[in-house]
Amino acid sequence: MLTWKATRSKKTTSCDRRSGSQTYKIQVDDIEAIKILKGRYFRFMDTKDWTAWGGLFTADATLDADTAVSTRGADPKSMPTVRGRNEIVSFVRSFVDECITVHHGHTPEIEIITPTSAKGIWAMEDIVDKVGARLLRRVRSLSRNVSQRGRWSVAHRDSASSANPPR
Repeated sequence: MLTWKATRSKKTTSCDRRSGSQTYKIQVDDIEAIKILKGRYFRFMDTKDWTAWGGLFTADATLDADTAVSTRGADPKSMPTVRGRNEIVSFVRSFVDECITVHHGHTPEIEIITPTSAKGIWAMEDIVDKVGARLLRRVRSLSRNVSQRGRWSVAHRDSASSANPPR
């Protein structure tokens, strides 16, 4: 039997599995904060609010872009890792600033590793419309997030065609 217990005085919710003696703590507030972070990530990118979008990343964040998604694996990793918040913004902006984009993230799998680190996997779909062309991608978006001074940020992002865990 699986039961959920929530208390108003604590920031965690416990999931108690009666068949064993294990109690799992789920940091609901942190998971919700990471979902909001991802929602803002998509909204700020789609509205081209590059200052706000960049503010979602740590200063030393990294980005891996997997081109195999659009080449069916023929070119598995041709883009180098982009390092640093400003470089990530410049890199992404150079590809989508003149495009109409719509990003959707679904079915998040968020794992809180420590009180200040988490990783997530999101089913993701995006539409990128540029004059004369439309790109529709369906990928797994992998992220590593960190909490600094009570605020969650993106430390690493990887659009991957497979569900490899984030670094």
